[in-house]
Amino acid sequence: MLVLIVDDSKTVQRINKQIVESLGHKTIVASDGQEGLASLTAEVDVVLLDVNMPILDGFGFLERSVRDRKKFGTKVFMCTTEGGREEVVRALRLGANNYIVKPIKREVLVEKLQGLE
Repeated sequence: MLVLIVDDSKTVQRINKQIVESLGHKTIVASDGQEGLASLTAEVDVVLLDVNMPILDGFGFLERSVRDRKKFGTKVFMCTTEGGREEVVRALRLGANNYIVKPIKREVLVEKLQGLE
């Protein structure tokens, strides 16, 4: 499985990368939604996507990537501190497959990723 981590926090990138790679999966890292769009290819199985980022936020990424995500079959897990009902509903309406509130617990991320295998 190839996981694209889109988050502007270097710490979150590092932690998520360690968790994903400990499960034997490969990762690509992007620092904002625009970099994430450029990294989204048919090989990407899952995107771990933050909401609050510079240049292009997570909602913008969802809006602009809908055609490619459907074509590629890519799943998106929103991983953010924004846990309000409005944000969750908006993300799901834009095509997110799951919503994980930060700080992400290792067990939660492992469970979500293993559910895709």
